Amino acid sequence: MSNTYQYQVLFGASRQRLKDAEVLLVNKRWNGAIYIGCYTVECILKCYLCRLDDKMNFQDTRFFPDFKGVTGHNILALFYAAGYDLERAKKIDRSGKLHQWMQAIFLLNDHTTYRYSSGQVSEEEAKNVIDAIKGIYRFIQERIERL
Repeated sequence: MSNTYQYQVLFGASRQRLKDAEVLLVNKRWNGAIYIGCYTVECILKCYLCRLDDKMNFQDTRFFPDFKGVTGHNILALFYAAGYDLERAKKIDRSGKLHQWMQAIFLLNDHTTYRYSSGQVSEEEAKNVIDAIKGIYRFIQERIERL
């Protein structure tokens, strides 16, 4: 079994979880689409943190000690570690899209809610969140390519 903290594993997982989320969305599995989609953001942010530290394994980064266990799934904290918050999003993206996408994700701060929820989110909410996830994914991927 490969080390799940390796850059290439995280990057591949980010792509696969996005595809999984899209399949769940098409099949009207709204909660599952959001839940799995959030892993896309988690994985791509960990890739970005690897690149910031010029490491090929997330465990070797200066960020890893703060993201062990359950904390490693905290998207809000991963965004902050990457240097992105809502105010910075406003400044670096004049279109306002990044800010909008981040707000959609931050409202889900604890995406584990979707794992245990017996309620159903609406189709519109699910589509909005998946669109935000796709936008964030593209944004972070572009930043990785620039490093």
